Amino acid sequence: MIYRQLAGTGYRVSAVAMGSALFGAAYGQDFCFGQLDIFAQAGGNLVDTAHVYNDWIPGEKARSEKVIGRWLKSRGMAGQVVVMTKGAHPPLDRMEESRVRPGEIRRDLAQSRDNLGLEAIDLYLLHRDDPQVPVGEIVAWMDQLIREGLIRHWGVSNWTLERIQAAQGYAAAHGLAGIRMNQTMWSFASIRKEGLEDQTLVPLDRAAYDYHCATGLNLTAFTSQAKGYFPRLAGGEALPQSVTQVYDTPINQRKMAFLVKTRAQTGLSIAALCLLFFQRQPFCAIPVVSYDTDRQLTQALEAYGPQAQARAEQVEFPLWF
Repeated sequence: MIYRQLAGTGYRVSAVAMGSALFGAAYGQDFCFGQLDIFAQAGGNLVDTAHVYNDWIPGEKARSEKVIGRWLKSRGMAGQVVVMTKGAHPPLDRMEESRVRPGEIRRDLAQSRDNLGLEAIDLYLLHRDDPQVPVGEIVAWMDQLIREGLIRHWGVSNWTLERIQAAQGYAAAHGLAGIRMNQTMWSFASIRKEGLEDQTLVPLDRAAYDYHCATGLNLTAFTSQAKGYFPRLAGGEALPQSVTQVYDTPINQRKMAFLVKTRAQTGLSIAALCLLFFQRQPFCAIPVVSYDTDRQLTQALEAYGPQAQARAEQVEFPLWF
């Protein structure tokens, strides 16, 4: 496994994170435990979840966090992996309704700590923003949670660059803990934002990318494999409209040609190249991944083995937004 240093945290984490958006519902506990075991045995030590994950499927709430908590306890892995979870997501049936308030954040956090069986969350991210709330107030709330020992570091997901810059500026000016992680929608595939079904998602754009390059702010990428767009396209698979309306663009056709050519030159799979793209960035960029089968996960983790790493050194990835 290849490891990256998370700036400002002291954490040395695997260059890939285990995603869990469907853990505990679409995927049962035995499958989830198996995936987490494979990941940990390969050296993976960064696990991503959220308080809201799986709540769109009828049944028990916060199932992803709960199954991860049971795995941490059963395997004695608490403290051995870095756990990143998210709170303050809007109600799923009222996405326009903000929950970025001190009481809502604390309520979600208390439940997440209980679900995960952890005294303190390593990385606690606000799942959405509320631009109507002064950013300084949010920074102060999160700094207080760190002072109370409830979280160790905080971050954001689906925040605009302008709000991130404002938060970092306020934290620096007032001696408070700033953002240590930005989780955003990003992959090797360029994104057509107007095609997204959820318009509250904030894909990484060129300005935000340049900001990460300049500041070294850590990044984790969800939908990091673009729903398998490139491998599925290369395999001649029919793609659903939900994928094509986001990823079928002239830029991605050029990227597809690059991947096919590079696969022939290096022997690396297209899926592996899409993962290694993150590793070649000048800041700490980590893809969050999830797979339907153990075999898919095992094959993906091979991208972080010595042979794949040596071949990847030959590759210069284009950066087209």
